[in-house]
Amino acid sequence: MIEEATMKWKIAKGTTALALAILKDFKGDRIFSSPVKSISQGEGTHPVTVTLESGKQIRSRFAIWTIPWNILPSIQFQPALSPTFQDALANGTIADRTDKLLVTTAAELPNGFNISCEGGDMPFASGFADGKRGKDTPLTLLTHPDIDLDTSEENLRLIETLHPDGLKVTSAWAHLWSKDRFAGGVMPIRQAGFLEKYYHEVRKPHGRVYFCGSDFADGWRGFMSGAFEDAYRVTREVLNLDA
Repeated sequence: MIEEATMKWKIAKGTTALALAILKDFKGDRIFSSPVKSISQGEGTHPVTVTLESGKQIRSRFAIWTIPWNILPSIQFQPALSPTFQDALANGTIADRTDKLLVTTAAELPNGFNISCEGGDMPFASGFADGKRGKDTPLTLLTHPDIDLDTSEENLRLIETLHPDGLKVTSAWAHLWSKDRFAGGVMPIRQAGFLEKYYHEVRKPHGRVYFCGSDFADGWRGFMSGAFEDAYRVTREVLNLDA
């Protein structure tokens, strides 16, 4: 069912096109290249203060946090997050330090392509074919942690051995989520007992700061659909409080 739900239907012009369309629809103010340092709360009509690394401060009635869970510990909160929330960050999850590699191959794959590499010293954890790109076939590969995809020609050439008939690589792109300071890896892995110990606490607003995103979703946690799902939840909470 997971493969049917995630692999069958594709966004016609790609995820970037969808993100840009959403951004175009947004009519509010936008500030880019402005990392957040801290979030504090006080009194008055605009009690939330977001302080950027540049020192600039932005005040508002509410703040909605949509940054990945892995990055939460890097932000200073005043007042501090609850002890249970802090324990969830410290002990409730593990950052998945998987990186993603997209390659294209000139090989014909009429029967598709799907691999899982467990054990041994192969750098790739799994991989699959993903439609066609012109005459070539895109392959998505997920790596084991701490693989230097951006510096190792040998690792890239190993891809060509993943099929009995060979896979001639024609191009390769990688995003090193594990080294991305604004991601800290991919979807965090919840430890056993997370739902019982932490689930309700981490979904509560922290005063007038609301936590929102696929990491907090009920359904498709870690997927784009989860981000939409949780956005509906938090939007309702803010609007109901402000009614």
